[in-house]
Amino acid sequence: MADPLRTLRLLPGLLLLLAPPPTGAAPDWSYCRVTSRPAPSGPAPAAGHMRIEADELLGEAGHNLLFQGSVLLRSDDRELRAEHVEVFEQPRRVVAEGDLRLLDRDFLVESRHAELHLDSDYGRFDQVRYRLFTRHASGAAGRVVHRGPVLTLEDATYSSCDPGDRDWLIRASRLTLDRARGVGEARHARLYFKDAPLLYLPWLRFPLDDRRRSGFLFPTVGTSDSGGPELSTPFYWNLAPNRDWTITPRIMARRGVLWRNQLRYLGHHYEGKLEVDYIDRDRITDDDRYLLRLRQRNRFGRHWRLDLDGQQVSDASYFADYSNDLRLSSTTHLERRADLRYGSAHLDGLLRVQAYQTVDPDIAVDDRPYRRLPQLAVRATRPLADDRLTLDLDGELTRFRHPSRVQGDRLELAPRLNLAWLSPAGHLKPALTWRYTRYALDTSGDDTLERSVPTFTLDGGLVFERATARSTQTLEPRLFYVYTPYQEQSDLPVFDTSEPAFIFSSLFRDNRFSGVDRIGDANQLTVALTSHHFDNADGQERLSGGIGQIFYFRDRRVTLPDETPQTARRSDYAAELSLDPRGPWSARASLIADADLKDVNVATLRLAYRGAGGRVANLERRFRRDEDIDQTDLSVAWPVARNWRLLGRWLYSHERGLNLDTLAGLEYESCCWKLRLVGRRYITGLEEQYNQSIYLQIILKGLSAFGKGGGLLQQTIAGYRTNDD
Repeated sequence: MADPLRTLRLLPGLLLLLAPPPTGAAPDWSYCRVTSRPAPSGPAPAAGHMRIEADELLGEAGHNLLFQGSVLLRSDDRELRAEHVEVFEQPRRVVAEGDLRLLDRDFLVESRHAELHLDSDYGRFDQVRYRLFTRHASGAAGRVVHRGPVLTLEDATYSSCDPGDRDWLIRASRLTLDRARGVGEARHARLYFKDAPLLYLPWLRFPLDDRRRSGFLFPTVGTSDSGGPELSTPFYWNLAPNRDWTITPRIMARRGVLWRNQLRYLGHHYEGKLEVDYIDRDRITDDDRYLLRLRQRNRFGRHWRLDLDGQQVSDASYFADYSNDLRLSSTTHLERRADLRYGSAHLDGLLRVQAYQTVDPDIAVDDRPYRRLPQLAVRATRPLADDRLTLDLDGELTRFRHPSRVQGDRLELAPRLNLAWLSPAGHLKPALTWRYTRYALDTSGDDTLERSVPTFTLDGGLVFERATARSTQTLEPRLFYVYTPYQEQSDLPVFDTSEPAFIFSSLFRDNRFSGVDRIGDANQLTVALTSHHFDNADGQERLSGGIGQIFYFRDRRVTLPDETPQTARRSDYAAELSLDPRGPWSARASLIADADLKDVNVATLRLAYRGAGGRVANLERRFRRDEDIDQTDLSVAWPVARNWRLLGRWLYSHERGLNLDTLAGLEYESCCWKLRLVGRRYITGLEEQYNQSIYLQIILKGLSAFGKGGGLLQQTIAGYRTNDD
């Protein structure tokens, strides 16, 4: 006799197609009633065998068999219960009636009547109820018929809510699921929320597997001062198995329709994304406005790679008017870059072409960055003496172009000899670098300039350990000496060189300038002390900190244009601290204080709380004296009741006395849905105007989200996760 359970198991597998596939982190089902999978009845039979129990068996061997009264069929981890099960010989079919109950792994299917034709792969189920425990989903169907790979459900429903408490429900008069083609069709599909119709689709086609299908995606709605009420209706176009195109008309009441286009493509050795956004005659500016963005990665064999990354906008206010990202709205330059890279064990190479679009028109032409047309860079490493001695070579040839400043070519060669003695108790690493630079300038006079400067560094440190039963603590004194002789460099142009801000890692730089147009003269010694505290139970670092200062043995005469030599005998103090104890709290701090410990020049403090129940809080204080920055950034996501959570962010500029970004929201979450209402007021654009927005989002767990706001909250509240998938 054929195993009827093997045939019946098709039903839950087909019903699974009703549930949308998971796309990320699982939703939070803790607000739901416990719905664990029922335990099977009795021990399972041996693999490949079936156990049948019944109050009565009627029939003869080789002919029809009728099992009656509390029939139980058990095979592997599947079981079928029914009042009557009859097995027919000719034609071969199985009929089950009376409170049929099929338990198959994470599925529970109940039906009043089932008939399966074993030879023709036909089956019919009447008055079906089902549960999908892994996705907390359930539903019903008046009739289910399957013919081979095609499953048809009449009067079908689906929801991830608790049975008997259907806050939202999908109902379709007819569902057809074709596993062979990977396509499903729904007729008269209706989405209800709180018994109110939310969405109606007379006909809907959707994918059943990873094979992509063209069609409309769920729309989003929102409103802002810049664009007014808006509606976005994405259309996904599956051009080919390795190409797709998403077209999203963003309809803004005040501005018009912004057509957003995203083309993605993928090959064996390349992948890329092209974005083209365009609005024809913005109603406020009366201009055609656009954004172009291309990102592409190509690989050629094991060692070669080509990266393309570039973007352009029509005007300076584009991001301020169409983006809700505070960082984008303050963008001043957009990069366009093409990199051809080579990488191997001991040799790396780069051929780069780089230019910029200056978005901020208030930036003077002389202050805009150079273009690299092109840049060729190589780095080679040769290990010697059992890797204790290495010989490195950095080389670069770049052609710099600028509309108003001096132009030319720059050649840089920097061989470096490194020697390292390493042990658990400490290290000693002397190094000698020789830097040769040659300029060929496009000027009417002497257009060739050269510079040759050696640099010697000596890095040494010790490691002391103290171990206890619970932790291990280290104390690590470190000395870092740098010597570079002075050479006059004021006649050299400045293409891409600046003096970066002084931070803790600056204590161990061999050149105080970034870029090679200036090689800082140095005769200095860094004295630093660091400590680390490790938890013996899990090996995690719970506490680390460091402090250091540079002692200068002579003045620093090499400067950037319009700057004066540095004559201080000591640098500022640089310190940093990281605390990550067991529990919800963590802290990060950095401090730059003057040499006399009288004034603080830079200070950053970050406190973070990650508690149970999704409790998130962040406090950051940023201070920079030289850039006149003094800001407080506070953000929180905090439950105030079992189903309610407060959301907020406050970014305040103390030096300017104004709020840069203020966000306040409320989130409600139940078993199968969420509601977010968020209001935001933030400074946008280069003219520092306020924009006010309101976001409303409804998330139906296991289905989709209507509206927007989740992505914004994750950007502005560190540690907050929506878990909307």
